[in-house]
Amino acid sequence: LKLAPKDARDFVAAMQRQRGVLYGNVVARLLIDEDATRERIQEGLGWLRSQTGPDDVGMLYLAGHGFNGANGRFLFPPQEAPLDRLE
Repeated sequence: LKLAPKDARDFVAAMQRQRGVLYGNVVARLLIDEDATRERIQEGLGWLRSQTGPDDVGMLYLAGHGFNGANGRFLFPPQEAPLDRLE
């Protein structure tokens, strides 16, 4: 997906323009292309959980390809996932 990184950056920029308007502060972390590994995604989710409290708004923006698994689950694999062994 050639536009997914641009879309992610545009989303972050749109949210940052809301600093002091809609939100008191905006803090973002981007994982794009080769940075979107399973390990980095898990670290990012832990960071998001640790940084948000009951009065905060946490957002997760995803862009990429997903797959419908044989068991009816939707799979959204990380960058390094072996596509022949997603299940």
